[in-house]
Amino acid sequence: MIAKKQKYLSNLISRSAALIVGIIGLLVIIGWIFGIPVFKSIFPNYISMKFNTALCFVVAAIAVWFLNNKNLSLQAKIVIIISIAIILVISIINGIELLFNINTGLDELFVRDDINAVATTYLGRMAPTTSIAFMITSIILVILLFDPNEVKTSTTFSIILLALSLFSFFGYILGIDAYSGLFFNVTKMALHTSLSFLILSVGLIVKNQGVGIRSFFTSDTIVWKFVRRLVPLLVILELFLSWLHIFGSSRDWFSQAFGIGLFSVINLFVIILIIFWNALRLVDVENRIKGKEIELIKAKEKAEESDLLKSAFLANMSHEIRTPMNGVLGFAELLKDPNLSKGEQQHYVEIIEKSGVRLLNIINDIIDISKIESGQMKVNLNVSNLNHQIEFIYTFFKPEIEGKKMSFRKRCTLPSEEVNIITDQEKLLAIFTNLVKNSIKYSDSGTVEIGYDQKGNYLECYVKDSGFGIPKNRQSAIFERFIQADIQDLKARQGAGLGLSIAKAYVEILGGEIWVESELGQGSTFHFTIPYDHKITEGPVKEGTESKNNGNDSSKPLKILIVEDDEISRILIAKTVNINFNQILHTTSGIEAVEICRGNQDIDLILMDVKLPEQDGYETTRQIRQFNKKVVIIAQTAYGLVGERERAISAGCDDYIAKPINKIELMDLIEKHCNNKFEPKFDTIK
Repeated sequence: MIAKKQKYLSNLISRSAALIVGIIGLLVIIGWIFGIPVFKSIFPNYISMKFNTALCFVVAAIAVWFLNNKNLSLQAKIVIIISIAIILVISIINGIELLFNINTGLDELFVRDDINAVATTYLGRMAPTTSIAFMITSIILVILLFDPNEVKTSTTFSIILLALSLFSFFGYILGIDAYSGLFFNVTKMALHTSLSFLILSVGLIVKNQGVGIRSFFTSDTIVWKFVRRLVPLLVILELFLSWLHIFGSSRDWFSQAFGIGLFSVINLFVIILIIFWNALRLVDVENRIKGKEIELIKAKEKAEESDLLKSAFLANMSHEIRTPMNGVLGFAELLKDPNLSKGEQQHYVEIIEKSGVRLLNIINDIIDISKIESGQMKVNLNVSNLNHQIEFIYTFFKPEIEGKKMSFRKRCTLPSEEVNIITDQEKLLAIFTNLVKNSIKYSDSGTVEIGYDQKGNYLECYVKDSGFGIPKNRQSAIFERFIQADIQDLKARQGAGLGLSIAKAYVEILGGEIWVESELGQGSTFHFTIPYDHKITEGPVKEGTESKNNGNDSSKPLKILIVEDDEISRILIAKTVNINFNQILHTTSGIEAVEICRGNQDIDLILMDVKLPEQDGYETTRQIRQFNKKVVIIAQTAYGLVGERERAISAGCDDYIAKPINKIELMDLIEKHCNNKFEPKFDTIK
């Protein structure tokens, strides 16, 4: 993209230069043919551009124009060669005339010069500097035509051409004839001839794409930006001063010495102003660069800290996952011992169950934090009773807290009918759960208390403990993600260090804030607020959804289809539901499940695994729904991510359950959707 932009700009500038030079040449030719003095000379009593000079400029402009074509045709090459030949012939003949002081008559071949326009030995003869400049121009055109890759050589000659034109131009500005005539006492280069060569040389340099040319027009670096500002300012300044000097001296407003002095003083003053202006800009840029450097240093330090925290978190995760896995695998191995007593077997099973729950909690925390990080956590607002929530937390954690020889208290300051609030019940429970777990983890004795107070339009909830406490310098850090791994705590407890981070995120999602008050060795109190969006309802608050009645009755035998490709999961589900269904059908394929449903229109329930070979559970569900709208389909998946429930419902499932499947949750779903008195199982069809 940048290369195309560079090529486009170089062609545009080169062709523009050729067009300007060609127009100047044509105007001069018209001036000679029709006798228009202003076309032949910019100012009265100044050197006129000769007819042969104008002709060379026109053919040179034609050659440069064609050289900018992407692909040169044979006709274009012929035109360029003819143009080069014309320039060479005219410039060489003029050079020979000057060297040997002869007159070939070329000057008067096209049109006779006007004796009033210029006083020279030969009226129509090209100036020596002009002849040399055209020889250099023809060399550049030959290189560009036959060896365009020889950039350095053509650029060097183009810079020499630029220097010649500038030398002549400044001769006019300073009033030094020797500059314009290149120390030849014959004829000076005309002012607009020097300007034409100046424009043509710039076009040729850009066409060559020499050193620095691409950068000048396309680079975004600070240096080249300043160059792009300075060059136009200096060019405009010199042009204005030259015009002022020539215009004033031609009208005898001031002497040549005074004009040169005025030119020098103004030039010096303006250049100093430009330098000062750019210096101020550079200081501003330098300050911005320093600010960016400070930001980069801070970002680097933060990235390094984050990297260390994540590395420590991964190490902690490895420990947290391996520990319960060790309990599951280790005690499962011990259960193989045939000499175990029933008490030992029961104890080992309980250990395996606790280890599994711990492992599942870790996985749930990781899934929750990933939802929060990605911004995919949704809020499900409904009416919830805060007193009932606290009662549930109290009942749930009381055995565990009392098992540590600690007391558990609850404090509800408002009657139940005044705390029917609109909030996300699951997230509120998760906040209380994480905070209570944290208090249990970091307390070995004393009391844990939960409660709330009304503070205006907010309810300020709290969880208070008499545990170890938190140092002042760590109280703001404990809510950060993965921060537990950064605390070198000799009393570090089990957990991934995500509970408080999840609680903080949930509180903020619900529109509140969370903070902690703690003294080392004296316990901690976690406070959080939630909007007091009070909802008055008549009668008790109903939680959940009304059961779905499919019209089944207790006398009808129930049939279930388990679509599951994992054998262990299939056996577990079959053992879980075998006392509730008369017939249990199995399949490991989504395609086969569709055929089984076609042949068994009386199936009451389908437990549909989402991840299946050949055809996934969602597509299988869609196909079944085409011919059976009544069967209850519950999706089961190990993904457990945001959107899975919605995806299942949109595919045609009635409900969704995440793996590992909890027996109580599964039976609640079955009762909710089937609403039957289950009969004992008579047979199982595999």
